[in-house]
Amino acid sequence: MAEDKGIIAELFWKINEPKDKNNMDDLEKKHTPVLEFPAKVKKGEAFELGVKVGSMPHPMQNAHFIQFVDLFVDGLYFTRVNFTPVVTEPKAKISVILSAGKEISAVIRCNLHGLWKSSYPIRVE
Repeated sequence: MAEDKGIIAELFWKINEPKDKNNMDDLEKKHTPVLEFPAKVKKGEAFELGVKVGSMPHPMQNAHFIQFVDLFVDGLYFTRVNFTPVVTEPKAKISVILSAGKEISAVIRCNLHGLWKSSYPIRVE
């Protein structure tokens, strides 16, 4: 158990990202944010941005849950979605309007496993 506490403590010292996006372990699959949006978006026009936590379901129990997801464009924060254990699922759809951008990122916080990040290229034309 002491080793588990050490691993958990280590996760809280940084923003975690999968070591290999093509070969993730279960911890990475449950915590790495997944973003869905069109391949290219039009400058100044709304598009739907989908975000979910993990490619594998994450628990949403009182003892273990996703607290929030923060979203960024080119490193600039633009919104947060908060989640509540038991009654919410860690996913959302947001209408977004961009005037520029090359990368969209999401950072989630798990109450037991810390911060997790993923980034995706985006084309704003």
